Amino acid sequence: MQNKLLRVAVLFFLAQLSRGAEPVKPAAPIAYASPEAVYKAYREACFKRDWRTVWTCFTTERQKEEIFECYFTSQFKPEKYLETLKKHRLESEKVEAVMIKAYEQKHRVKSAYDSPADLELSYEVLFNLVADKPGFYKDMCNLIVEPGPMKLDELKKVTLQENTAQGDTMTIMPGPVLANGQPANKVEQRIPKVVNFAKINGGWLIIH
Repeated sequence: MQNKLLRVAVLFFLAQLSRGAEPVKPAAPIAYASPEAVYKAYREACFKRDWRTVWTCFTTERQKEEIFECYFTSQFKPEKYLETLKKHRLESEKVEAVMIKAYEQKHRVKSAYDSPADLELSYEVLFNLVADKPGFYKDMCNLIVEPGPMKLDELKKVTLQENTAQGDTMTIMPGPVLANGQPANKVEQRIPKVVNFAKINGGWLIIH
């Protein structure tokens, strides 16, 4: 009887592990009614460091770029990002092996090392490797982005075409900082930024 109960307990434990390893189902995309609406959500989320909401404001192509850039950044200081990469099963050796295999299959070459880069394929392969894409993006942004709110100005001069739009804004950066960490002055730096939008399936999203 004890052996039977032990087997049941082991099977239950393994089932829980298996269930926990299943990919996280992506949330239903949010349909923003206008470029102004998606920008407002994006701006507020950046200020709050709500990276999951920021993620919902991007087109799929932009999301692929963000995932790639996050992973690429992690390779410069692996020790800083090691735990996050392990959490999302993106150990460097595994990613490299999958990318090389995909490249060699697509281009029918024996060695990816001696061939031209295929950035589009790299975006696609890495994107598909990440089970919890918003979660990975959130975890990486918390490590990459400087502490404190990320400030953006209001969206201005929006020009609309059929399924695209463009608007002007400013990225608001703190003033210069002294060696002791104190601000050299209280004047913020305002960096001009053009925001591009696309209308996809009836909703507006940010391209870049």
